[in-house]
Amino acid sequence: MQGSTRALIASGMGLALVLAGTAPLQPPTPASEVAGDAASFERSPLPSGSTIKVTATGDSGAGTFGAAIDLANATPGPDTIEFEAGLETTLTGAWTVDEGITIKGTGATVRWQPANPDTESWLTAEGAPVQISDLTLALETESWEPLIQVNDAPSEFTTVLENVTFRDPFSGGLRVEGSESAVEVVGITASGIVDDDDDADEIAVIELWEANGGFSLTDSRFVDLSTVAVALSGAQISAPGQVLVRGNTFSNIDVAEAEFTGMALHLDDISPLDETTRAEPMVLVTENTFENVRGWGEAVVSVSDVEGGVGFHDNTLTGNNSLSSTASFESLEGAFGAESPALVITDVALAGNTAEYSVLRVEGITAGVAIEEVTVTDSKVGDAGLTAYGISNDGEAANAAVTLRDVTIDGVRGLTEDEPPSAGLEFVEIFIDIDMERVAVSDVVANEGAAMISETAGGVRVSASRFVDSTGHGLTMEYVELPNNGQVHVNDSEFSRNSLMSGGSGAGLMIEAESEEGRDSPLVEIHTSSFADNLGGDSAGLGILTTGSGANAAGPNILVDSSTFSNPMAVPVKRSVGASDVYLEDATGVNGSEPAITVRNSTVERRDAFAPEVPGIIAVASGNGALIEHVSMPGAGTALTCGDGRAATVRNSALGADGLPAVQLTDDCEFSGEANTLTMLGDAPAGAGEELPVADWQLGELADNGGATQTLLPESTSPLLDSGVTSTVVVDQRGIARPQAGGPDRGAVEVEELVPALSTLEIGPDVTVEAGSPATLTVTRSGPAEEAATVAVELRDGTAVAGVDYAAKRYELSWAAGDTAAQKIAVTTLEHKPGSRALTAQLASPTGAELGARQAATVTITQEDPAITPPKPPGPPTVIDPPTAVKPPLSETGSGGWLPLAGLAAALLAAGAFALVARARSRRAREI
Repeated sequence: MQGSTRALIASGMGLALVLAGTAPLQPPTPASEVAGDAASFERSPLPSGSTIKVTATGDSGAGTFGAAIDLANATPGPDTIEFEAGLETTLTGAWTVDEGITIKGTGATVRWQPANPDTESWLTAEGAPVQISDLTLALETESWEPLIQVNDAPSEFTTVLENVTFRDPFSGGLRVEGSESAVEVVGITASGIVDDDDDADEIAVIELWEANGGFSLTDSRFVDLSTVAVALSGAQISAPGQVLVRGNTFSNIDVAEAEFTGMALHLDDISPLDETTRAEPMVLVTENTFENVRGWGEAVVSVSDVEGGVGFHDNTLTGNNSLSSTASFESLEGAFGAESPALVITDVALAGNTAEYSVLRVEGITAGVAIEEVTVTDSKVGDAGLTAYGISNDGEAANAAVTLRDVTIDGVRGLTEDEPPSAGLEFVEIFIDIDMERVAVSDVVANEGAAMISETAGGVRVSASRFVDSTGHGLTMEYVELPNNGQVHVNDSEFSRNSLMSGGSGAGLMIEAESEEGRDSPLVEIHTSSFADNLGGDSAGLGILTTGSGANAAGPNILVDSSTFSNPMAVPVKRSVGASDVYLEDATGVNGSEPAITVRNSTVERRDAFAPEVPGIIAVASGNGALIEHVSMPGAGTALTCGDGRAATVRNSALGADGLPAVQLTDDCEFSGEANTLTMLGDAPAGAGEELPVADWQLGELADNGGATQTLLPESTSPLLDSGVTSTVVVDQRGIARPQAGGPDRGAVEVEELVPALSTLEIGPDVTVEAGSPATLTVTRSGPAEEAATVAVELRDGTAVAGVDYAAKRYELSWAAGDTAAQKIAVTTLEHKPGSRALTAQLASPTGAELGARQAATVTITQEDPAITPPKPPGPPTVIDPPTAVKPPLSETGSGGWLPLAGLAAALLAAGAFALVARARSRRAREI
């Protein structure tokens, strides 16, 4: 039925109808669950040995540092050198130790002016670790060697720098080579290089070569430098060693030309010595800040050639400028853990960076990549804001994929206005699945658009994502090769306000996919997605091309379901071949009896749009047919191309622009379909449906009517209601069940059957009455009263029994529409016996209303014992006068004198017996 029996509201169920047999990608494990953690790093302190005090300045003489070193070298075993607190000294010598040594600075400052700056370090440890704390080292002469050099330290003890300050470390602060010792650097500060000599760029403040015991850099600051801050290269790390960089600040570093790839942090050629006992991940960089790092280095952070996994978490990179990338991860192998990929990046913010290639770049990685909760904003790049290139799976990680979750890319521009980048987000040569969930790419000015996927050989899943407000495509996928049952699956996503000024289909979303193998699921599925205000290309909203021989034998190769297109300004670049909103082409060949292309439960709003003569939907099914079902498309028609003799089916749809044909078919198509509302039949036969102007369809404006996408809701008197035919489409675009009333509605929306709001009936409070008195109960009606209502009140035994304590009866109450007056019933109670007994009055069988919280009341009947008349109180004593006659003696009266007395006794006995009988009868009556 129509009219008042239909509700013009939506339930918001938002159910997506998925074809049987489809197999969308399964979301991988969240990166936050597989990110790894820092390994246990336990320092091995050197034995203290003898403690030698430094109390004097200069290189030699009593109490000097030189004298302390000489004494330590002369004494077997490790020793401790302790500076006098706050001592300041200038040294020119260079010293070497061959046993472990501990140096406690206690706040001292050493100014070093090397005599031979090209060949000497202030302190060299040969085959021995050093542990230095609370010392400031200031280099006052240009030098080519680091202040501290550690060579071939054994694994028994840790090399430590703690709370050490390097001032102007032109030649570097610490260099470790060929060491098996773990290296721990904590709380250091390096600052003050102002010399711009190019040779400084061949050195790092902290530099490790073949340091195999593990490396920890924590809570340190590298500021105002003109050299690389930290570099580690060539380490085969023994368990439980790890490379840990945590809680550090790298700021205002300006490198003219660097030997190392990373200007702030360079980590390269790192692997575990033993695969079975290694730390997971092998490299962990977390809680660091990188700001205003610039120069001619390739990257600010560079991590490459690592085996065993890399974690990059909770880092901030702001205002940096580099030749290639802000953060670069390249040639990483091996998963850490069964569920972990080779690289996990989480909780990273990159803002205001400039890079000649990409802000965030991952390349040449096996075992997959997970990127989660990452933002890339306000960037200037030569290629992309985020680039993933050459990613594959070596079989170590289960369900390996390139996964992006909760990633935001906004405000990406080229290095100059004349040189736009390729895209904001870019995937190239990915040989495993790509999974994007809650990815937002916006405000990108690029050649390809907001996001691009190219030359891949895996499935693609895009869920709950946004690609908006960009120049170029919102999202483009080209040269996507789908393996057996791999597919492109897009759901719950938005593609809006993108402008494509060149050719190519799909300013909002363009997909070119190829399948070479047999399959039983669609190649491309689009579900519950929105395409609004896109412009340009051969179709403004969506363009899909599928090729190859891997046709879906069980259903369509291309499925568009429960999606909305509203692109009023869209005009195809090539009007002769283009569509305003949707262009779909399948060239995979025959796929059984099913149509190759299906568009269903979808809305295309073209009223008041440009170029109404351009089809809103073009479907080219070269090897098979096409199906348009339950589609609402006011203001535009559809053009269908089929394989030879195949069917073009249009069913349960409302299509067309006034004065123009709603359906255009090529000569190869055989039309099939019915129950349509069309502006003009066009190439459809007379039985295809009725011709009706768009205004007479009585569609509302495009709006949120429930579900995941906006829809056009018919009015309650629309001719589209109940006029369709039954099909396999059992829900509408919003997930509402079909049909709601007499038959399915035409178009994408099934108007819900009206369920009038009901009033509420409740019974009043409990009552208590004396037996024989009526018990009055009240039934109230509240809320909407648009319908008539009835309810029954049923009396139900409790301790009171019907027919004995009360009169059994069923009460029927009724209210007319609009009547909300309370109604009363009177329950008849009966005298029975003393005591208290109860029954229940229960509301039941409501119509036109619903029962509220109070649905029953208790009636309590009370009865007291009958009154027993008490004896009268005694009165005053009765005085019996003596007889006036003298009784004759017995002897005179003889035996006859006893007869009066005997009569009196008999009378008294009779009276007593009567009283006993009467009392017994009264007692029996009370017991009944």
